[in-house]
Amino acid sequence: MDKVKLQQAKAWTEKELAVCADFWLRNGMDKEHGGVYTCIDRTGRLFSTDKSVWMQGRCGWIFAYLCHVYGTREEWLRASKSCLDFMEAHCINRAAGNRMYFTVTGDGKPHPKLGIDLQGGTRVTLSARTPNGQPPSSQSLDQARQIIETRVNGMGISGSEVTRDGTNLVITVPGAGGEQAKQLGQTAELNFRKVDRVLPAQSAPAGTA
Repeated sequence: MDKVKLQQAKAWTEKELAVCADFWLRNGMDKEHGGVYTCIDRTGRLFSTDKSVWMQGRCGWIFAYLCHVYGTREEWLRASKSCLDFMEAHCINRAAGNRMYFTVTGDGKPHPKLGIDLQGGTRVTLSARTPNGQPPSSQSLDQARQIIETRVNGMGISGSEVTRDGTNLVITVPGAGGEQAKQLGQTAELNFRKVDRVLPAQSAPAGTA
């Protein structure tokens, strides 16, 4: 790779880094309670104040590493410290041998992840079939799972998941949204209709333009 391409790659990397870091600093950081919000969409809209504990640690490490590699910036250092302080203060279950919680509320209260049997919801099982009746390959199942998972994420319901169970795909949607989940496995159809004749365009009546 020549020098020009290396410089172009470096410029692209720095640009994408700035966009990504700025997005989380602007939309993700909780200035009231500390830590980082983890349930936001690509536009920065917050759809749940619950916070993933794992993401607190990851965000804290990433911003600290950015300071190590690119030089200390006050906003990066502040974000890292906010996440690590929040995790230390709210995300460790001292009574259970210092084990970590999975999720906490926005203000740091333990928020156990309830199963679908406790909080209600919908579970849909999709059976995979191939045209020749043979069992689908593992690669095909993984590809199908990724497609269904993309559709599930598009529903915007926190806690939804898609898993493999043998040759089946199991969709779990907590709370409302079950009717949408039942439609996720359907194949889209594209229909064509024959055009019998084409009518000539008509001029608009006078005075309507």
